[in-house]
Amino acid sequence: MPKLERPDDIEIHWDAHGEGPAVLVVHQLLWSYPHVYADLIEDLARDHRVVTYDPRGCGSSTRRGPYDTATDTADLEAVAEAAGAPAVAVAVGYGYNLAVRVAARRPDLISALVTVQPAAAALLPRHELKGTDVIAASDSVMDMLMQMLSTEPRAALRTILAATNPNLDESEVRERLDRVVDYISPEAGRERAETWVADDPTEHAVALGPRLNIIHSSAEPLFEGALAARVAELYPDARIEQVEGGPISSPALIAERIRAAG
Repeated sequence: MPKLERPDDIEIHWDAHGEGPAVLVVHQLLWSYPHVYADLIEDLARDHRVVTYDPRGCGSSTRRGPYDTATDTADLEAVAEAAGAPAVAVAVGYGYNLAVRVAARRPDLISALVTVQPAAAALLPRHELKGTDVIAASDSVMDMLMQMLSTEPRAALRTILAATNPNLDESEVRERLDRVVDYISPEAGRERAETWVADDPTEHAVALGPRLNIIHSSAEPLFEGALAARVAELYPDARIEQVEGGPISSPALIAERIRAAG
């Protein structure tokens, strides 16, 4: 696995699979890991060079912060430069917040961005959720999750994984949880979660125009599939599509959309 030397003796490890036009995978840094998208990566690697990486605090990379958006975005930009450009980026969860910044600033590195979200409202900053019935709008719910990530990180992660993956049975949740706990340091998970809750990448997303592709499913417990109309209003030039499934449950479908974006 190649590695990047970053300031303050930080090493960022990345990898590539296949040959062809570049696809950069930016996974959900808070409670996921690249291999969870193994079927999607395998599909794309038939005709693309698929790049994955371990952010600082995760996997084989140095487990030391800071874990703020600016630092994570700079690390991602460095990975994109090292891996070869331009690339279509596919980003999930908080990975979108980073990839959209690199794509807006450096179209030579990320030519198009495909973000896959559990619900359209997952793209909205929290101030857009205020006054709605969306669970993620509740300060008490989010405060509880942040507190659990500080005091009982494993229990917090289990709650999140079970809630956001209702298709998984108990043994599958436990296996996924073990992988996440091994992959992500508690400090990285907690600090990035706090950053994600407070972040607002709207201006960067608007700047992408039609280079932004939003793929979302119809419902997810934290967001309940709400506010899709508001997403379309905020990003009028983006390509927005609702599909059944995501990068794990429907890898062939998502791979098809990524190929079309390129």
